Amino acid sequence: FDERQPYRTLMQRYLGNARDGLLIMCHPGRPDETLAGIDWVTGARSEELAYLAGDDFLADLAAANCRLVRLSSSAGR
Repeated sequence: FDERQPYRTLMQRYLGNARDGLLIMCHPGRPDETLAGIDWVTGARSEELAYLAGDDFLADLAAANCRLVRLSSSAGR
């Protein structure tokens, strides 16, 4: 939750070091007042959602030679 760097910068570094079977865990979302009252990471959630829903994420996956797969399709590896 290092908000000193843009989420995209952190993800590009993460993807650049990816190994086969990498699992990315995040909680993107649209925070509201209720969530803000119980979760201090609301700013990061908005930034994650914007990045993951946009074209930059797809471009960064391709640049890192990564692809998305369903967790269920990778079971048993």
